[in-house]
Amino acid sequence: MSVPSQEIGWSVSAKLLREIIKKLDEIIKIASSSSTVTTTTTIL
Repeated sequence: MSVPSQEIGWSVSAKLLREIIKKLDEIIKIASSSSTVTTTTTIL
């Protein structure tokens, strides 16, 4: 009948995951350019 709530939850979490991955990618790029790779790995 209607879209299951679980499916809606999955699409929302997928969007959130994409945003998190984008932010992490930016952080990693900044960290590697400023040679603070060790601190990034400890955070992750």
